[in-house]
Amino acid sequence: MKHLSMIGAILGLLVSCVTWTVNSPDKVTFPEANQKKSILHYSLVSTNALAPVHEKLKNGFAKGIEDSKLFESAVLHESFERYYQIEKGTADIFLEVRQVERQVGGFAGGSMITNAFFSGITLFIIPLYVQSKFDYEFTIFFFNAKTKGYDKVSTKTYSLSGHTIMGWLTLPFIWINLLLKGPEDISEAMMDDFLYQHFPQKK
Repeated sequence: MKHLSMIGAILGLLVSCVTWTVNSPDKVTFPEANQKKSILHYSLVSTNALAPVHEKLKNGFAKGIEDSKLFESAVLHESFERYYQIEKGTADIFLEVRQVERQVGGFAGGSMITNAFFSGITLFIIPLYVQSKFDYEFTIFFFNAKTKGYDKVSTKTYSLSGHTIMGWLTLPFIWINLLLKGPEDISEAMMDDFLYQHFPQKK
């Protein structure tokens, strides 16, 4: 009975979390007095041709921003370049999220597929492999009033895969989470993590 409880606790933990590997984030301090009064302007650039997947990513990121309660509101734009160069936007903060397809091959690609067999989810190899081949790059820009342009101040990349020995050790958990969580859940969790890392005043 004790063992069953332990197994149940582990499964519950896997269901409730999303696993990824990330690079070390740059530390950025935002003016606390302006946070809750600010409107977050952001964009999502996706290379995923599947419209439903792109829509779920948008919904997840929007929910992550709303749940953070850091901003008065948020406005989604087509792209950072269009906002700045064509729309002539001058918002204090702009967050750009890019879904970048990663070229996975050789040992890294083989380890992902092999890991799928050992994880006992062989039937889900194709959809999970497709979903796990994307990286998500979050970049924050601050508007520079002196230069009338934007300065890139922080970048963080989320990868739904592993590139190091420690990363490969987490692959079973990553694959299980990809099976249990959809694009909307994962994008919401990434946004929540990013805002938590970059906004130390987040409650």
